[in-house]
Amino acid sequence: MSILKDFGGDSGLSHFARQYLVAGHLWAALHIHRNHDGQPGETIQQHTDQAYRILKALLAVSAAEPTESLPSKLAVTKTTRTVPSKTRAAPRSRKPPATPKSRKGR
Repeated sequence: MSILKDFGGDSGLSHFARQYLVAGHLWAALHIHRNHDGQPGETIQQHTDQAYRILKALLAVSAAEPTESLPSKLAVTKTTRTVPSKTRAAPRSRKPPATPKSRKGR
């Protein structure tokens, strides 16, 4: 499995690389299945097997990591909503509405 090592400006997202690889393999398998290109069985199997291997390794790594224990009671904080003050727009000079012309004379 080859994962790019240089993520450039996206280095903060590098921990998602394996998930993106899994998604890519599953999308490829789905598209091959939908299009029925050539021998879809073998190619679909290859993509799903590769996705399975990556997921299995990803889950094994996450299962080996220690989990942080959550506090027994979570503090509930009430958030207050700030309402913007209503400001009045500057008065505009308006023309009085025009009365529509009668249609009887058509």
